[in-house]
Amino acid sequence: MTIESTIRAKAESGERIDAAEAVWLLTRCDLHLLAELSDRRREAVVGNEVFFQHNFNLNYTNVCANRCPLCAFHREKTDGYTMTVDEVVARVERAAQDGVREVHVVGGLNSDLPYQYYIDLVSRVKAVGEGMRLQAYTLVEIDFMSRISGKPTREVLADLKGAGLDSIPGGGAEIFSQRVRSAVCPEKISGDAWLRIAREAHEAGIPSNATMLYGHVEKPEEIVDHISRLRTLQDETHGFQAFVPLAFYGANTRIPDARRETFGETDMRVLATARLFLDNFVHLKSLWMTLGYKAFQVGLEFGADDMGATYYDELIVHSAGAATPRGLSARQLCTLAQRLGRVPVETYSDYQRVERAEHGSSAFPRPPRVAAPEAPGPGQSFVPSMEADHTNSRLSKDHAVHLLRHAPTWELGKLAHAARKRMVPGDTVTFVIDRIINVTNVCNSGCSFCAFHVEPGASGEYVLSEAEVLAKVDELVAIGGTQVMLQGGLNPALGIEYYEGLFKAIRARHKGLYIHSLSPAEVVHLSKQSGLAVRAVLERLRSGGLGSLPGGGAELLVDSVRSRLSPGKLSAGTWQRVMREAAALGMQATATMVFGADETLEERVEHLDVVRRIQDDTGVFRAFIPWTFSVANTKLSATFEAGGAEYLRMLALSRLYLDNVVHIGSGWLSEGMRVAQLGLHFGADDMGGVLMEERVLSAAGTRNATNIEELKEVIRQAGFVPAQRDTQYKVVRELP
Repeated sequence: MTIESTIRAKAESGERIDAAEAVWLLTRCDLHLLAELSDRRREAVVGNEVFFQHNFNLNYTNVCANRCPLCAFHREKTDGYTMTVDEVVARVERAAQDGVREVHVVGGLNSDLPYQYYIDLVSRVKAVGEGMRLQAYTLVEIDFMSRISGKPTREVLADLKGAGLDSIPGGGAEIFSQRVRSAVCPEKISGDAWLRIAREAHEAGIPSNATMLYGHVEKPEEIVDHISRLRTLQDETHGFQAFVPLAFYGANTRIPDARRETFGETDMRVLATARLFLDNFVHLKSLWMTLGYKAFQVGLEFGADDMGATYYDELIVHSAGAATPRGLSARQLCTLAQRLGRVPVETYSDYQRVERAEHGSSAFPRPPRVAAPEAPGPGQSFVPSMEADHTNSRLSKDHAVHLLRHAPTWELGKLAHAARKRMVPGDTVTFVIDRIINVTNVCNSGCSFCAFHVEPGASGEYVLSEAEVLAKVDELVAIGGTQVMLQGGLNPALGIEYYEGLFKAIRARHKGLYIHSLSPAEVVHLSKQSGLAVRAVLERLRSGGLGSLPGGGAELLVDSVRSRLSPGKLSAGTWQRVMREAAALGMQATATMVFGADETLEERVEHLDVVRRIQDDTGVFRAFIPWTFSVANTKLSATFEAGGAEYLRMLALSRLYLDNVVHIGSGWLSEGMRVAQLGLHFGADDMGGVLMEERVLSAAGTRNATNIEELKEVIRQAGFVPAQRDTQYKVVRELP
């Protein structure tokens, strides 16, 4: 019996998984199997509900005597801050006016604060309003209170409970291994001390969470040792409410060679392994605060049943370089859960449900037009019908919608990965060293989803000169770049001569550099400006040095959607015509898709069908790259962006439906590196480019960036072989 079959049997029967098997899950188990087993276990334990707390996060001081190397939040007394109890209460009162029912309080170990400060803070916060809940103080802080008061920790816990403390958040656990603690938090209490105080809290009737900070210097075996010790204590006390894995951020810390952040596969393996191993924990949190807006939704497909809380103005993780939001609204959290077919439920930290008069219950009503999958029946699988499609016929539009609506995420990924292996055999994952140069931000199209453009004559408009463009191209070539992409707004002041001149100048200076530039929207704009036919425009640009067209401006090739989002841009039919004209000239292109702006599942599939039909007729597309709308700073700012699980589902379906497009790209720029790495298991074989410069998505709030070394590491860590490619997707070199 293989270890895979042994673990599957244990997971299905409920038999306990041992430590060696947990290490295998964490390091070697097929990712789709791990997702399947953890998702099934989650459903067996909590059903289809997903929980969250509407709370206020408050860090009362950043002055800390411990000076842990892992912490970017702490400060010395000379440059730190400390709130008075009155200041704490004032902030809680403001939060209560916004509907907050629970406060989460943690801070540093400030020796200037007397013991009574901590007791008063609890009693005063509890007095803010009837029913106000308080989850406060890590076990490290409670040990500190014991030392400054001279009281045993049991007495400290009794005093806090008497003042009104409801529960303990469980921070400060980090990794229990003394080897790890010596490196990352040498002055903090030991793992044994943390567990002892947790036991005392549970025995006093104070429940807590249990945390684990991973992604720094620990080994897989030390992660498993950590959760093993938690499982043992939970067997004894049953006092842990939830397990909370915390992804480490290395920026601004004092840990040598700390990585900027963890990668998506590591995050999902930790979550899924915890769900399967911690069989005596009901709840598992996937925190947007550490994983990010996109990736935390994926965690709900890898065993997690809790999204954490709204938080509002969290400081500790963000001090260490987290680029995640400081807070999310309850509606945002609920929408991301509902889009996966889950039922969001607001609770307190002890999982008592919150009844709100405006909703009539703790379950939030489902908003209109949410494109959500539906859970399959017990034992139902989508594999047989997919196999039939691959052997007998293509995937139909109806079947594609059915898969997108009903198939479990893990199964879509498994099917897509198998299709990727058929289309692109081997384990090579490619990327190109390139640069996007946005030559102008002036645009008269007025698309509602665009935060980059300005109207002609508006403040802040720009047009790059030939010299400025060439300087940027020189920088690209200096790092070994092979592709440049020139794009910009539809500027009425720029004619075809401007672009011809740029292309010729680039070719003259760097003959071997491939020019992959201008979307169909820009080609049509130049056609109108010059009075030339589209084919004539393409011929002139190609003579100037244009090699191929990127597929930008496609968004969704459904005119009912385009009329809502970009009524001033070219129609779906015109976009298709440009691509067909390019194919007739022997040119090639890529195709793109931007989704997540309130369209239906049927409209998403219609876009794929348009691309597939063009490819059937012309073979023009080298690759297909989907990504999600970035809505910040746009007219769609009230729309909630699609999450990472939604992206992975659409990426997988793209691979399955586009059986005539060889390459599928996973987009780190829009989705972040965590989700993009997971995309390599959901049908993608390419990571796009290094993208030395990009302004369009950045204007819409995207803050992702990468470099050659990070892309190599991301690909290798996912189990693939990184390789540099050219624009034609030919491997230039495999990378060490």
